[in-house]
Amino acid sequence: MNRKKEIMRKMISWRPDSKQCFYLFLLFFLFALLRDPMEQMIHPISYVDELLALCAVPLFGMEYIKNKPKTLFQKGGYARYIIFFLLTGLAGSIVYHYQPFGQTALVDMFLCVKFWLAIYVGKVMFENLSLKKYADNIYLCVRVTVWIFTLLILADYLLWIVNSGNGIFPGEIRLGIKSVKLFYSHPSVFASICAFLMAVLVAVGDYVKGSRKYLLLLGIMMGLTLRSKALGAAVIIALLYICVYFWKKKLNLKMLIGCIPVLLIVGAYQIYYYFFSSLQNESARYQLMTKSIEIAADHFPLGSGFGTFASYISAEWYSPIYEMYGLSHVWGLEQGKAYFVSDNFWPMILGQTGWPGLVCFGAAVIFLFLRVQKLYEIRKGLYLSGLIILAYLLIASVAESAFVHPMAIPLAVWLGILLNEGN
Repeated sequence: MNRKKEIMRKMISWRPDSKQCFYLFLLFFLFALLRDPMEQMIHPISYVDELLALCAVPLFGMEYIKNKPKTLFQKGGYARYIIFFLLTGLAGSIVYHYQPFGQTALVDMFLCVKFWLAIYVGKVMFENLSLKKYADNIYLCVRVTVWIFTLLILADYLLWIVNSGNGIFPGEIRLGIKSVKLFYSHPSVFASICAFLMAVLVAVGDYVKGSRKYLLLLGIMMGLTLRSKALGAAVIIALLYICVYFWKKKLNLKMLIGCIPVLLIVGAYQIYYYFFSSLQNESARYQLMTKSIEIAADHFPLGSGFGTFASYISAEWYSPIYEMYGLSHVWGLEQGKAYFVSDNFWPMILGQTGWPGLVCFGAAVIFLFLRVQKLYEIRKGLYLSGLIILAYLLIASVAESAFVHPMAIPLAVWLGILLNEGN
């Protein structure tokens, strides 16, 4: 009996050692880079990020046995707000029952929290990863990746110029220039890959030499996607780098407010096009934003429930909400053709969970930001890395599903590694 207890105790307390963590990181790094192109060839790969997030459940169970529950929640700081957010959405699902509970509400609920679960997985699974010890190896991974991307982009542009607009990779023309996406499904996916690589690079940058030129190359690549959100993110990341390494200051409210005009200038055309031009009534993004406010008011205080509005599941199991609010005839939101249903993140939160859910989710993001703020006192590279992730996700959230997008999972796991370094 004692032997069984000892085996159980070892199983519960087991964590990968430093070397195992590094090999695990290499697998994670390759997964982050190749998940999207592999999914295009092998569709079941798309479920790997969900499985990774689900690992949080057994890991939490083992931590629960080892430690007091109170201690576990104190480590996160934002967990209570995510729980309140979930309860609000579940209450809306039960009260209004617009969609089948098991097939839509529960699935969508999981998708809405997988980012937060992945942070926990990153913290626990990479508990013994030493960024200092393996900085050179991680830096090599980033350098090789950046040079491969650079050579592919140059070759693609060269062929595009000499071959009458036909390059190696497909891509749309914007402002007379080909938008870069390489072998990824969309330029936004490539932009998120660049953000991930930038976050990894600055985290180990304090231990290596020559990282700035690779950071600059990644910023240029992000800009070459020719997406306003990517351009805005690249500019903000550059400003954050100047703030942390040249001004040697921690981000404060004044600086955050100062970033707003920069984002407005970079995204001026897109803002006008979607929200103020004569096409606004036909814009899925505009309609999702305005209707989410109506839905939150009509279903106050709960919202319409998970799987009902502006989410991937609400399009797969076409929600009656779209017909009720006159959205079923908007281009990109029609049944069977809801291509732009996830074209914005916050309408999903507001419409499905109401104002209380929006406040709770926002509070969780704020508390996560406050956790990142504490990294400044430990190491500037860790701090800037965390800021890059949050900045990119928040900027992307106005034009894509952001926190529930598959590419949010690698960003979340890396954020968990950073927070673990800060403990």
